[in-house]
Amino acid sequence: MSPASRSTARITGLDVARGLAVLGMFAAHLAFTSESLNLFNPSSWLEVAHGRSSILFAVLAGVSMAILSGRTRVYEGAELVRCRIRIFVRAAWLFALGSILDTFGSSVAVILEYYAVLFVLALPFLSWRPRRLFIVAGVLAVVMPVLHLVASAWLQYQSGSTLGDILVAGTYPALIWIVFPLVGIGVGRLDLTAARVRALLLAAGVMLAVVGYGLGAATTESFDGDDMPDGVEVTDGADGAGEFDDIDGGFDDDRVPGDQIDVSGMECFDYGDGTYYCEPPGGPSGDWDDDGPDYDDDGFSWSDVDLRALGGAAPHSGTPFEVVGSAGVALGVIALCLMVADRVRWLVFPLAATGAMALTAYCGHVVAIALLEESLWDMSGNQVYLWFVLVTLAVASLWRLTLGRGPLERLLTWSSRRVAGDVSDRAAAATDSPTNPSRS
Repeated sequence: MSPASRSTARITGLDVARGLAVLGMFAAHLAFTSESLNLFNPSSWLEVAHGRSSILFAVLAGVSMAILSGRTRVYEGAELVRCRIRIFVRAAWLFALGSILDTFGSSVAVILEYYAVLFVLALPFLSWRPRRLFIVAGVLAVVMPVLHLVASAWLQYQSGSTLGDILVAGTYPALIWIVFPLVGIGVGRLDLTAARVRALLLAAGVMLAVVGYGLGAATTESFDGDDMPDGVEVTDGADGAGEFDDIDGGFDDDRVPGDQIDVSGMECFDYGDGTYYCEPPGGPSGDWDDDGPDYDDDGFSWSDVDLRALGGAAPHSGTPFEVVGSAGVALGVIALCLMVADRVRWLVFPLAATGAMALTAYCGHVVAIALLEESLWDMSGNQVYLWFVLVTLAVASLWRLTLGRGPLERLLTWSSRRVAGDVSDRAAAATDSPTNPSRS
């Protein structure tokens, strides 16, 4: 096997981790739990998928970028240029696929356009060594949430734009999420076949998760649904509330008994009619009156920047503690998957098959939700989620055994190699041209 082939050879454990990330995103979109995550209540365990699954996938995207660019031997010169072209072409496909999925109008906040931008933003870092990447990612994990908080406060007074949504205002703001592919590139530069590296990744993951979520819990303002009067209902806030299922995208219909949910860390306001409105700290509620939030129309001021929004570690909150804690969870999951996959490869094959065609599985589930959405909720409990998981594992396993690479994965691989090859051939032809001044 050539060095290039060895650098891009599949690592089963990484495919298993991708498979878990995909099924975790299924859970975030389809599963129901009785309460916020509680380690002592199994019925709430699927809550772990919220926010963390997509972050795991973002870290794994960085690992894939490192593998494409030489793994432990970083490409240089023309090889690195070709690799960057290949990744840019893949990013263009992801953006196009995300735009297409958006037209289906499903309840899923499609992540592919955000991933595409993250791929492009991470391109300059492909030649960096792991230690440098981890240091920069650590600094950005603290700095970017603060910058994002300021940018969000400023952006609410500007006209909306796609780039502004992707960088700042969207569900997966690239301004913060750039941390995760940088961590992934650093991980991908390590020798992931070495037991010592896997053990260090697991230890680092556990440490970051404990520090991140521990400090997040310590900085969360305590406001529990139990503190509300009996019989009241809670109406969920705008994007980012994080504690509520919002299937139909509505407002008035998303009311639940206040004593059945945890709204820790939320700012809650009394409507005066037996309902409360809750949103993350620092949301644009302004002063509250009988007509709802009183927005300040005078434009941005530093008083709009509420530093309390940097506390806690709720999913999609974008706080430094969530970034650190979720990155730690991702590292721990990757390390465990690498360890387990080598020992029981046959047992984890369905997960690995799903991870090997993660893009196809993700797009397929978004389309299925869009086409079947009205009938899906006729099923009780988590039957919908379980059916999606079983069908995906079965189809992915059968496809992998009979046809190999997934259809969308095949498209991205072929097209990126073709474009990178064509650009390389034209550059070589220009260099070899008799009229090239460099030859004289």
